[in-house]
Amino acid sequence: MTLQELYEKTGGDYESALGRFRDETRVRRFALMFLQDETMAQLKQAVACDDRERAFHMAHTLKGLALNMSFDRLAASSSALTEQLRSGDAPADEALYAAVAADHGALVEALEQLA
Repeated sequence: MTLQELYEKTGGDYESALGRFRDETRVRRFALMFLQDETMAQLKQAVACDDRERAFHMAHTLKGLALNMSFDRLAASSSALTEQLRSGDAPADEALYAAVAADHGALVEALEQLA
């Protein structure tokens, strides 16, 4: 799988990432660093424990990581979850969390194929 195919498969914007990082080697290096990121695991734990403040922070962090790398599908789903959690009044919406988990899982799977 090429880097451009990874972006197409996972709903990202390859041209935007390339414009930001200016070099495909840099895009690839930073994209593969995503495999070591623990934010999703921390989000999962926070949601399971109904730690609403931590869940908000982890969803917000994941959104930022996705936006920086132009992983648009994950950015959109994590943004929706972030906004739902922003007030702290309600636990994470199951459907929104499931969308983030699915988008993250698909991205990790594609990144593993790229590696």
